[in-house]
This record gives sequence, structure tokens and C-alpha cells, in this order.
Amino acid sequence: MYLDGDFRTNRSVTAWASSNCYCRPIRDTKTVIAAYVVAAFACAGGAFAPNISTLIISCGVIAGACGGITFVAGVAIIGEYFEIWQGMAFAIASTGIGIAPLMLAPLQQYLIDVYTWRGALFISAGVLLNGCVVGAIMRDPPTDHKTLSAKELLQASCNKYQLNDIIYIIFCIFNFMHMFGVSASLVLLYDHLESQSYTPERASWSFTMWGILNICGKLFTGVLIHTKQVSQCSVHVLYTAQAMLGAFFILLALPGQVYLYYDVILSFYGFVVGMTAAAWPTVCVDLFGQKKLMATMGWLLLCQGAGCTIGAPIGGRLNDAFQTTSAAYYMAGCVSVISSLFVLVLLPIGRHNLEKERRRRYVTVTSESSQFQEEIIV
Repeated sequence: MYLDGDFRTNRSVTAWASSNCYCRPIRDTKTVIAAYVVAAFACAGGAFAPNISTLIISCGVIAGACGGITFVAGVAIIGEYFEIWQGMAFAIASTGIGIAPLMLAPLQQYLIDVYTWRGALFISAGVLLNGCVVGAIMRDPPTDHKTLSAKELLQASCNKYQLNDIIYIIFCIFNFMHMFGVSASLVLLYDHLESQSYTPERASWSFTMWGILNICGKLFTGVLIHTKQVSQCSVHVLYTAQAMLGAFFILLALPGQVYLYYDVILSFYGFVVGMTAAAWPTVCVDLFGQKKLMATMGWLLLCQGAGCTIGAPIGGRLNDAFQTTSAAYYMAGCVSVISSLFVLVLLPIGRHNLEKERRRRYVTVTSESSQFQEEIIV
């Protein structure tokens, strides 16, 4: 919104600056600290951007890639240190994504009003440097493997042989479509609320409510997955939340409603986004195993990054073409509902694989038991 007038361009171009890219998985805390430093300098450089292209590279590409590094590092460490309470640990750790808009949305609006978006971005760069402290207190996961070079890490996390697994391909498609819809909706959220007569201050507080419900959704999902009431509980939670997310996108797109209507729908939107974010790492573990968690994340996060990079500009293009943000939300809703069907397909396939694994373990245990009895007889 602020960039459109400053750079004299349309929404389909400025949306690129908000689309994040994800990088390969890193588990070294020193790399996490370096990522925060680079992200901070990228945002600080973006504050002095002379044109939209520079802003896209600094904030959209460089800072987004660094964000991907820090995200995956957290998931990797949690996956290594938690087993029984893993789902809850993932949920609690991901609440930071909800706390950020809860606290920063009103602050960012204030900073923009006082210092313009350039000053606000420069101050945000200083906030990012606090991530170095977080990186310093993180513990490297225990590992018996040798230290890998950057090339070896990249080959391990984006192994082409993983693409021979049909479950993995389906889940990659889901990740692309999920972030495609979410990025298009989040980038245009303030514009959409202001088109419904929201003031900038009211829109900021509505986004704060989004953050509160986002945290609640993540904690609720953590408890739900931990109970394991049904087989493949995390997969059930993911496809249900994704389908609900698409429905709320469509409901949010309806114009001419009262403030209470948008506030309620926006709150549910934050809740189900929190559910998908909390369930996603556990689904990766349930489908591919803890030992393959880091290996599976390479292509998955690449697909998410592609969805963000493409979804936000297409949403902006639809906004420019139809002169309404509702068009982007209708698109995001349809894509999200369709993507939930891809997760639904994973249930019978995953159930079949689990049954094969149980039979394999049964045969192994039976064979070892027979061998043990023979040794006793001898």
C-alpha cells in the first residue's frame, strides 16, 4: 500500500517484496546467527532502496532466504530433542509466528506513521539483530555424522531420488499450493480491510487479533496431535485445517459486511493457519520418519518458497485487474480447498505404508525369535 505510491507502481509488482524464499536446511547455530545478521542488513539496505527491484532483492529474496534458514534450524533441533512430546514441542515453538503480529502489528503501524515505511523497515532491521541472541542459546542437535560441506548439505536436503516417492511428490504439491494461497492473502490483508472502510489503526488491531488466535490454534493442534485419538492424527488435522482455511478465505472476500463479520472471520483465519503451521512438521515426521526429517525438508521448503514467490504477485495482479482485493481471496480460497484434497489422498497411501512397515517388523521379530530358540536348543 505504502510502496505503491512511493515507487509509483502497481500492487502486482510491490507484492514481490513481501514474497519470501526458503533456503536449504541448516542445523548449525553459528549459521543461524549469521542468517539473522544478513537478514538485518538486507532489511536495513531495503530502507534505502531507490526502486522496487532493489527492495524485492533485499527484503524478498535475501531476508526471506535467511528466514528459511532460521525456521528449519528450529524444526531440526526440536525434532532431535523431543520424541514423545514432539507434536506439542513443534506447536509451542511455532507460536512465535503468531506472537510476532500480535506485538509488532500495532508497533509497525505506529512506526510507519511516525517514520514512514523506510524508517520502520530500518528499525525492524535492528529488531532482527536480537535473533542473534536466540541463535547463541540454541543447542546444536546431537549427531554422529561427520560435518558436511555446504555442497554436501545441499545434495542431502534436495536429493533427487526423493522425487521417486509418490507421497513426497503429492506433499510437495500441497506445500506449493498452501503457501501460494496464504502469501496472496497475507500480502493483501491490509489493503482488503481498508477497502472495507477499516482505518489503518483498526486494521492493525484486527491483525493483532489474528495473531492471538494463531497462537491458540497452534497450541490446540499440539494438544490434539499429542492425544493421537486416531491413526495419522496429524494428517487428519492438516487436511481439515487446510479445507477450513480455504472456506475462510472465500468468506473474507465477501464485500460490504460489518466490522464484526470481518473480525470474526479474520480470527478464525488466524486460528486455522496456526493449525496448519503446527501440524506440518509432525506430518513430515509421520510420513517420512524422524531420520529423514532434514532430508525431506529440502524440496518441501523449496516448493513453499516457490508458492510464496508466485502467489503474492498473482494476487496483486488480480487486484490490479479487477480493482478489488476480493478476487485474490477467491483465488486463494479455491487453491486452498483443492490443496486439502492432496493431503486427503495421503491418508490411504500412508495407511498402506504403515501396514507394510508393521508386517515387515513382525517378520523381522519372528525371524529373530526363531533364530534365538534354535540357538538355545543347540
